[in-house]
Amino acid sequence: MSARPSGFEDRLKAALLARLPEAAPATPARSFARRYGIPFAVGAATASVVAVMTLTGSIRTGSLPAGTPSRSASDAPEITRDPDGSLRFDPPRQAQVPALADRLKELGVRAVAVPLLPERQCKAVKGWVRGPQADPAAGLSRGDDGRTLKVNPKAVPPGHTLLVTWAYFQPWWEGKQGLAFGIVENEDVPYCSDDYLEAFLEAQRLGPPTPPPGVPATLSP
Repeated sequence: MSARPSGFEDRLKAALLARLPEAAPATPARSFARRYGIPFAVGAATASVVAVMTLTGSIRTGSLPAGTPSRSASDAPEITRDPDGSLRFDPPRQAQVPALADRLKELGVRAVAVPLLPERQCKAVKGWVRGPQADPAAGLSRGDDGRTLKVNPKAVPPGHTLLVTWAYFQPWWEGKQGLAFGIVENEDVPYCSDDYLEAFLEAQRLGPPTPPPGVPATLSP
């Protein structure tokens, strides 16, 4: 029979734990909730659908890779200024995206065109998702005419950058592509965005996935 008093082990354990220093609280992971973006698929009905984009590469420069051809801001879509200071323009073609960013910078908006590069060339994965905005009117939005886009003068607060890039919207077999944007802190400006053109074209060639035998292609409401 043990000579230890009842509950001895529990009291000893409690005494030892009381002598240990408190563990430092874990450092919370940095939230990406302030990153947001809305795709604008040119001519698509889903232009207001929220996209979750994967931006990859060095996160401390928005400069173009070496060897990228120079461009002129005159190649950008025509930009007009509304009475409230908003900048309005037509949705750009893919080739116009870099010049659009240059022109927006000339007009006082800190903007960077994120170039598309093959996935293997973009190393460090960074993402951004749409999060709450201080002002619902801030950001890139549809114009009142439903056709043009506009940048509110409050879109890019100090210390932040407006990113513009070209995106291929899921499901790829539908062939929707167009301008996508996001606003991030300056130190999080990505070096490049993954270019999924080959997969995009292959998905269109193959078409929608065929459901297994006996499974209807669509579900009844």
